[in-house]
Amino acid sequence: MLIRNYQVSDAQAVVDVYKNAIMGIASQAYNSKQVEIWSSYPKDIDQFTKRLSMGITLVAVDSKNIAAFGQLHPANHIDLLFTAKDYSRQGYATAI
Repeated sequence: MLIRNYQVSDAQAVVDVYKNAIMGIASQAYNSKQVEIWSSYPKDIDQFTKRLSMGITLVAVDSKNIAAFGQLHPANHIDLLFTAKDYSRQGYATAI
């Protein structure tokens, strides 16, 4: 596992992790309507890219894929922390 700073070129992979986490993990704790609304964000990848460029955003990478990402914004607040379902409970979010 490698933890590194988010790069703009990671945007699509990070969106994929975000949606995968919501659809695959959060669906166990939220009803289908909540999951549908939550996973519909971001509608525009440029909007999400701007958000990810604020604060401190890190990605956790296995040998080839982004498995998780997290963001501090402001610097003392966890704003985002998501792990793809296939990497859940393997320490990726903890490492971030």
